[in-house]
Amino acid sequence: MEGKYKPSLAKEMTLKDYIFLAVGTIIGTAWAILTGNIIGEAGPGGAVLAFIFGGLLLIPIGLAYAELTACMPVAGGPITHSYRAFGSFFSFLTGWAYILGYLPLCAWESVSLGAIIGWIIPGMSTMPLYTIGAYTVYLPQLLVSLISTTIFTTINVVGIKLSAKIQNIMTVILFICGFVIVAAGLLYGKVENMQPMLIGGTIVESTGKILRVLVTFVIFLMCGFETVPQQAEEKTTKFESKKFGIPIILGIALAAMFYISIIVATSMVVPWPSLLSMELPLFDAFKAAFMSPIIVYLVTICALMGLLTTFNGLFMAGARILLALGREHLIPETFVKIHPRFNTPHIAVIFIGIITFIGAFFGKSIWLPLVNVTAVGFALSWLFETAAALKLKFSEPSLPRPYTMYGGKATAAIGVVTSLSFIALLLLPGSPAQISWPMEYLMLAAWLITGLVLYHSSKSSYLKPKLNK
Repeated sequence: MEGKYKPSLAKEMTLKDYIFLAVGTIIGTAWAILTGNIIGEAGPGGAVLAFIFGGLLLIPIGLAYAELTACMPVAGGPITHSYRAFGSFFSFLTGWAYILGYLPLCAWESVSLGAIIGWIIPGMSTMPLYTIGAYTVYLPQLLVSLISTTIFTTINVVGIKLSAKIQNIMTVILFICGFVIVAAGLLYGKVENMQPMLIGGTIVESTGKILRVLVTFVIFLMCGFETVPQQAEEKTTKFESKKFGIPIILGIALAAMFYISIIVATSMVVPWPSLLSMELPLFDAFKAAFMSPIIVYLVTICALMGLLTTFNGLFMAGARILLALGREHLIPETFVKIHPRFNTPHIAVIFIGIITFIGAFFGKSIWLPLVNVTAVGFALSWLFETAAALKLKFSEPSLPRPYTMYGGKATAAIGVVTSLSFIALLLLPGSPAQISWPMEYLMLAAWLITGLVLYHSSKSSYLKPKLNK
């Protein structure tokens, strides 16, 4: 596909870059805020089991991405995968699902960055401008959001090499700080602080608590490994397509290990039931245990790096989704344009930058419910990818596959069932992970209706009824 468009995207991404992209994007900053909630829901042992099970459930989905990305290493690959398997309508739905996942999160990361800086520097929570809902927008925090958005937009226009290098550096800092935090907790914490390991008087009750953590937190916290296929076209000429499974599966595994380590370390430094009465459990627990601001600074830096790596990773991936949708004539072909000097999809990058820039003015009130809905977008995108992998196993068994997933059709089918289960748990009434009624259902309906209108508009104006190969 990419050969039709000149100039082409830069070929700069190495295996190391893809690994840091996956891990850095998955590990955002939500863990720093939600650790206390996660432990309080199922106990430390239950929370650990939830992330183990969650990581294992995501492996078949990751393998489907690995197989199809190796087979079709193009920008915004999952859109091409769906096109090949199901045609233009499902290809558009796939891209639209990613838009639901990536764009609100970009705006949310921008707003969250301002809020975190405001928490670190009290003077940043002054000069209130206006209030939307329950949240006040402060001028200093808004400026942080606007400046950071401008910086990341510029970085991603200038080149994938610069974006990847910054992503690598921030991810390394994240893991160094995370390692020190976990080591401190394990060395100076007490195992008895983790009692009781599970919540619930019976196995059934404890299992229910574990499942609640799995569907409420793990789905949201483990998104991001699918950013690797979006940048597949930008691999170096030395990178073998069959290796795309390494960063995807390793990203899932390392992120799960990171979360598990943080849960264990936090549960050990103080008796974990005391976390439930703390305003910011992770920060307050380490501060109380070590009586030193240094460890709190490390936690803050770690959380800040997680936010920035997610912000940058979503920027990178979102632009490639828009590029791929334009190439398939599903949105205006303006988004297909590649910068003649930097070899980046600059129009797509700038568009995401503008949406994020404008979104910063709305503060948390608008984006918080939308962020909850993004989990549906990611689960839908996983469903389309695993379904495409399964379909192509039957319809095109001889399709060249540099990498073939372990278990073949059975593994792809497991991925489909897992994705459908996630979607059901997010939407069905009474589910512990159900999105909020009616606000978040209305947002989801608005997203779907807007997509259908855009698709039919593009079909009459842009769509060409043949697959770009």
